[in-house]
Amino acid sequence: MTISDKGSIRELISRQAFRPATPWNWVIAIVQTIFRVDLFFNNRLRIQEKDLQQIRNLPPGCGVLLLSNHADENDFKVCVEVSRRCNRRFFYMMNREAFDEVSGLAGWLFQRLGAFSVERGGDTAKSKRYAVDVVAGGRDVLVVFPEGEIYYLNDTVQHFKSGAIDVAMQALTQKRERDAAWSVFVVPMAIKYHYRHSIADILERRVQQLEKKLSYFAKKQALKERIGAIVAEVLHRKEIMLKLSAGSERLSELSDRVKDVQKSLLHELEDRYGQAAPDEGTAAIDRSWRLSSHLRQLVVQAKNRTSLVMNRLRSDLSELKHIAEMDSWQPHYIADNPSEDRLAEMVLKLEREVCGVKRPLQVAPRSAFVRIAKPIDLGVFLQDYEQDPRKTRRVVTEQMHETIQSLIDGVDAEFHVPSASDAG
Repeated sequence: MTISDKGSIRELISRQAFRPATPWNWVIAIVQTIFRVDLFFNNRLRIQEKDLQQIRNLPPGCGVLLLSNHADENDFKVCVEVSRRCNRRFFYMMNREAFDEVSGLAGWLFQRLGAFSVERGGDTAKSKRYAVDVVAGGRDVLVVFPEGEIYYLNDTVQHFKSGAIDVAMQALTQKRERDAAWSVFVVPMAIKYHYRHSIADILERRVQQLEKKLSYFAKKQALKERIGAIVAEVLHRKEIMLKLSAGSERLSELSDRVKDVQKSLLHELEDRYGQAAPDEGTAAIDRSWRLSSHLRQLVVQAKNRTSLVMNRLRSDLSELKHIAEMDSWQPHYIADNPSEDRLAEMVLKLEREVCGVKRPLQVAPRSAFVRIAKPIDLGVFLQDYEQDPRKTRRVVTEQMHETIQSLIDGVDAEFHVPSASDAG
């Protein structure tokens, strides 16, 4: 093995290591200013004083866990601005892959802003211990997006992982041994984006670009039908590769085809790397994360680092990312009188898939509506948690999911945002 090979391995191992948060106040202040300007022009924050007071009025020294939906790339910027307005330092649990972007410079910045890494689908022990310490410290706010992925589904909250509630309950149990009055509060927050002006002409141009990229000649149909046809065409090409039969092209039924293709792709990759069959009911995104973590370990451990082997591993890691992203396709989302916001979200996801755009740009300036519900004192659940931890964290997680979905549903009426039927 050459010296350069050893250096490459050390670099890869470093990339796999847990990254703790190392917040620098001056970096946070600069980035807050940059984000504030960016949000003003592109995603103008709409939040009421009474919502900010939900965080400001929390008891001094208590543990705080902020849970939010994760519908867009700009959610992090929104949280940084909420942190500034509340004058509270936020810590963020962030997926490990994000720290390696821009040759590691992104990770350096994330750490200085208060983010720490979690290896989705892999060993999360260090991340979890770190998160427990943040909550138990009683000084800072821990921010977690329990959907675990950016879905571009602005109106619908996806399934929540229960790990964040478990972190908070562990911190509570730990601190109660020394202070019977100490508690942890969970703060539910909802973020919903809405384009400020009609984007019909912009959507038309971007859909035409997708059709051109696929060499697909659309029929004269409504925009939602053309978007559905693009989804069907992308699926059909994957089905040919997997030797699957094509299914219905109706928007209300396309979601089943997405799931079938997703599962077939996962099964093929799991077989290739000798992974055991998952338990019945294991979500496709969890399978994708688990296998991705395994492949990253193979990259680190590989002794025969030939270009062929490494290229295959990198290609399969990229494919697993696409498979995880397929969770967000959900064509039924635009089946009934969709708003322009919903159509735009589907276009962004298709641009990511068809054009290979890593982070598709929003199509026009938006407003970002933020609602914060009354914090929940987890102390009332402690006795139940001690008796049945799994059931208790599931119950609390489901309650948070329902609360955040309710907040999103209430944004339309409260801020006079047109509904999907109004925009039809």
